[in-house]
Amino acid sequence: MAEKVKAASVVFHGERIIFECPYCGCTLIRTNYGRIRRLLEDKGPPRGKICSKCERTVRLELNRKARAIIESKTGSA
Repeated sequence: MAEKVKAASVVFHGERIIFECPYCGCTLIRTNYGRIRRLLEDKGPPRGKICSKCERTVRLELNRKARAIIESKTGSA
């Protein structure tokens, strides 16, 4: 049976947003609030990324709390 894909951990650090692998803790993506808007507005299937360290697939999605933080910083609703 295939293993369920976990969502990346989201860390807010100043003006940066960091997505970390939930399996090994490796940094997957570092971005800013302006660039993360694409992920906020995406209505299709969840995006994913393969961790370069542990080679597992990770979902790039935002929970409600992360969305609220990003929307408050970017001024969008």
